[in-house]
Amino acid sequence: MKKIKVYGLSLALALLLLLAVAPCAQAADMTEGSYYAIGYLYPPGCTLWAYGYNLGSTTYATMVIKSHSWYAGYISFGVLIRYPNGTIAAVDEYGFPAPGPCLNGITVSTSMLNPPIGGYVNFDVCTMIYISVWGEDVYFPLGGDSYNWYYPSGGGGGGGCPFLQVWDGSDYVDEGLLDIHNAEGVDVTYEHALTNVPEPLDGTYVFRLTEHPQTISDIDQVQLHAILEDGTIEELRLKRAWHSEDDNVRNLLLKSDDRRVEEKGADHNGGTSQSIDLEFKALGPNTKAVAFIFTIEGNNMILKT
Repeated sequence: MKKIKVYGLSLALALLLLLAVAPCAQAADMTEGSYYAIGYLYPPGCTLWAYGYNLGSTTYATMVIKSHSWYAGYISFGVLIRYPNGTIAAVDEYGFPAPGPCLNGITVSTSMLNPPIGGYVNFDVCTMIYISVWGEDVYFPLGGDSYNWYYPSGGGGGGGCPFLQVWDGSDYVDEGLLDIHNAEGVDVTYEHALTNVPEPLDGTYVFRLTEHPQTISDIDQVQLHAILEDGTIEELRLKRAWHSEDDNVRNLLLKSDDRRVEEKGADHNGGTSQSIDLEFKALGPNTKAVAFIFTIEGNNMILKT
């Protein structure tokens, strides 16, 4: 851990410096009332991405920090999911000297099962220097940020939902239900932050949408976006969409319009749920993402039990 040593500094002067610097955390709210939110924090010498999302009965929160310049100090940061009364429900924290390991990126993440209504996620980062005063380390906060994200309750509910799976390099892994239920048949747009990292297969990221056995979905559009290390967002082109019974449906899923793909659950299709295999163009080998967002637009009028 790097140290800034100051010899002959009086304790009184050290206290005055401590009072003069900016407070460690300055409260700010991230997007509220959404199942996906992203905020950007800028401590000295580092860039931090923070995002939270709610999926079914689980709330997830992740923060990624990366240094882009030399900064001799100390950074601490953490992700805390809190109950409505403010007490901590789940936590992941980390502290390290900068630039140190954050040159390559450090991730902290946590999750909570069955989140109660009214809870929130707290993302916090603080940058400091510390000096030696009479042989004792004294910390001086240089500044920081604290972001709250008030997660929505529930994710799947009883509405109509297709299942999403992603290819992780060896198999399809579950991402959960995507709730596009609307009793009036009005299209719903649902954004889902992936919990598993997609691995390229022949230059594409591969997904599978499988209908819940009890429901029928009319899907208008699917998209995949990557949030890159510099904070930019890149849309990854849909290259292939193959329906288990209707074959090629790519052209129907490219745009938000009135052309939709029907996907039937097993209860409406002779005991076998229909599925759609999707392939999106993968990022280049030298391009890194800190998060992937899968978006589906469509509707499902049936309320599953």
